[in-house]
Amino acid sequence: MRPLTDELPKPLVKVGGKELLARILDTLVARGITEVVFTTGHMEDKIKQFVQSRYPSLHTSFVLNPRYSETNYIYSLWLAKEAIGNEHDVLLFHSDMLFDPALLDRLLSHPKSGVLVQKGNAISPKDFNARVEDDVVKEVRVKISGPNVSFCAPIYKLKAEDLNLWMAEIEKFVQQERLSHYAEDAFNEMIPQLVLHPVYFEDHELCMEVDDFEDLEKATKLLAILKK
Repeated sequence: MRPLTDELPKPLVKVGGKELLARILDTLVARGITEVVFTTGHMEDKIKQFVQSRYPSLHTSFVLNPRYSETNYIYSLWLAKEAIGNEHDVLLFHSDMLFDPALLDRLLSHPKSGVLVQKGNAISPKDFNARVEDDVVKEVRVKISGPNVSFCAPIYKLKAEDLNLWMAEIEKFVQQERLSHYAEDAFNEMIPQLVLHPVYFEDHELCMEVDDFEDLEKATKLLAILKK
């Protein structure tokens, strides 16, 4: 998203007049969630300054991935394992997500581990997709097709025991220096031990990743429509 990201990390790009990260944090704070772990890399100081100045009441931890330019977020997540701990349920977000806060309520109300999945067969050509069978997510990948496959928004609610299973598999990837993989690749290795349920949203509900200028334009228009 250059030139916007020449001076700002992507989570601080504004969509509809508000930073992507601010939209996520406002949604969390409104639901009483105040403990947040941030994995950082590019322009870490700007992320820290933004969060600490705008959200001083949050209990925050910042975990820098010093190899962010050569690794994927599987390594960042592994570095954050101590800050996250292993005793609590967690929400896991990608910081470029834009979504209706009501979808988070839907996810939080699910009794088990879940992830947001678009209802129907709405495959995304560039984002994550999930294959669902018998109300269980069987696979999460970018390049995937076939029946029962639809866009999967990387917003997870994980029970502590499921997070621990995922982290154990992520550690195997790290030990093998498989650091260019997504964390979802480790998840795929854990099936069927790790049971993840789809929490569905409709195609008219706001839920998308903002990866490029095309996404930014689409998101701005959607927010303008929702304000009317």
